[in-house]
Amino acid sequence: MERFVLTDAQWAKMEPHCLGKPTDPGRSGSDNRRFLEAVLWVVRTGSPWRDLPAFFGNWNTVFKRYRDWVKADVFIRLFEAEQALLRKRCFGYSSPFLGQTYPAAIVVGVPRAV
Repeated sequence: MERFVLTDAQWAKMEPHCLGKPTDPGRSGSDNRRFLEAVLWVVRTGSPWRDLPAFFGNWNTVFKRYRDWVKADVFIRLFEAEQALLRKRCFGYSSPFLGQTYPAAIVVGVPRAV
């Protein structure tokens, strides 16, 4: 089951925001990509953690790691990084504050009277 949901390009953008590195001992750094694929599998299928295929590892270990990542706000950092990339690609800026004050002015490109 080597077919992944994440492309190599997507994974390259996500990897710097993940906990641990491959050389770290324990579950914190071992194969972050496979772990994220396991989380995506649970989300995509709507299955309980206990039904996680063995390919992804022990379901309880994966769940505990998921819980650790939630507590460490890793998923929030991943979503914020993706939002910044989308803002930069669509609007030409990456700060979330630039578009909140005068969104119409930024989208249309015309200064807005205060």
